[in-house]
This record gives sequence, C-alpha cells and structure tokens, in this order.
Amino acid sequence: MRPAAFSILVFGIYLASGGLLLLLVPEGLCHFLRLRPPGDSMWVRLSGMFFLYLAFYCIKAARGEQVAFIRWSLTTRPLTVLFLGVFVASGLENPTILVFGVIDVLATLWTAVALRQEWLAEGRDLNGPHTSLDRG
Repeated sequence: MRPAAFSILVFGIYLASGGLLLLLVPEGLCHFLRLRPPGDSMWVRLSGMFFLYLAFYCIKAARGEQVAFIRWSLTTRPLTVLFLGVFVASGLENPTILVFGVIDVLATLWTAVALRQEWLAEGRDLNGPHTSLDRG
C-alpha cells in the first residue's frame, strides 16, 4: 500500500473508533474527554453513524488506492479545526475539543506530504496535467 493510501487507512480507523464510541457510549466519551454532556444523545449517536460512514469510505479508498478520493480529502479534513474553533469561541464547547481538529490537520499534512513524495518519486510535475483519476 502506498504511503498516502496508508495515511487514509489510519485516518479511517481513527474515524471508525470515534464513530463507534459516539454511537455506543456518547455520555461516557464526553465525560472521559471532559466535554459538555450531550443533551439529547440521539444526535451524538447520529454523528457517530456518520463517522462510521466516512470511515468506511476512507478505508475502502485506501485499500483501492483511490488517489482522487485521497486528494479530495485534503480539502475538507483541515476544516474541522475551524468549525471546532467557532464552537469553542461561541461558548458551545470546551477548548479540549480542539485536540480533534489538530489531529485532523496533522493527519491531512501526513497525507499531503505522502502524496507529494509519491508524485515526485514518479517524476510527475505537481502543477502539470493530471489523469482523470487524479483530478479533484
């Protein structure tokens, strides 16, 4: 498995782990992380379900080395820290939640560096034309 695909696989496992915890024990997870307790845990459980869906896509893309998906993920994954920052600034959540945004940014950087190294190793021009599978 190529390094960029491996980084998405690890990110998918991270999402699946979080998704399962949100789905099965949302109150316990929030307490453990010192986050505000969920008022209606159904919405937190629903978020866990969506985490699991995203995890499935990441794991399948990694196993199939789907470069287009991997490149698309570089656009959205770092936005997590911005959304979480707004939640914290608005007083909706404790600052500890920003740890997850930092993890997402670091994981995105890992993927971006791995993709860049793969492209350079293949002798591709990073700014040149891409195949239809690589377009994002």
